[in-house]
Amino acid sequence: MRGGSRRQLDTILAPKGSRTPVALLETKWLKDARHWNDKGAWILQLREIKMNYATVRGAVAVLAGYWKEGVGVMLKSEGGVKMVLVATDEEVYSTLQKPLDEYLGERTFNLDAEVMRKKYPRLDDLYNFMLHLYEKDALQQIAETWLEFERETDENGQSVKGKDLVRQAIDELLAPLPPEPRITSFEISLQIETGNIIHEKFSDLEELFDFVNRHAHDPAEILKRIAPE
Repeated sequence: MRGGSRRQLDTILAPKGSRTPVALLETKWLKDARHWNDKGAWILQLREIKMNYATVRGAVAVLAGYWKEGVGVMLKSEGGVKMVLVATDEEVYSTLQKPLDEYLGERTFNLDAEVMRKKYPRLDDLYNFMLHLYEKDALQQIAETWLEFERETDENGQSVKGKDLVRQAIDELLAPLPPEPRITSFEISLQIETGNIIHEKFSDLEELFDFVNRHAHDPAEILKRIAPE
């Protein structure tokens, strides 16, 4: 981190033969909505790590469990973190329902996502069922179907599946650098001796210069921003 503290990330992508980071991937699993804020805040810290390493192209959050699309919008707008959503928890549970029915027979029960978010029913049966799938090497096959759910349609009306979104995200992250990269926006933070921070984002260079000059030479401009109304 910029302050010097260390963070353990799930995945760091680097070019072959290099230890220089070019992309960050963080994975989080949630059963319910209780930890949206703290898990989301942890993912947003990827933006701070990007600031410390100019070689990092971007960050991706791969989320499992009960994450709403609104969380993805927040991650993108607040931290430039792209969430790759391939399946909802309802869809995941639906792929497990038939194998559960076959395993338990007449003793089966419904994998209701809304119920499961609060508390797993018949925990022993559920645990033994998942262990059964694991020992049969069936979990991998089931998990692969999670990439096949349709997430959207493209401009030609063609189905876009979760696996397509994963490929797109990776392609965007690892696309070759352009020969003449251009700046798309400018951000500046003015550290005031009182402890205040004035932060602004600009798309125009002249506006940036004007902002810096006004605040650097006119304390009244600073007071306009930091004095409570």
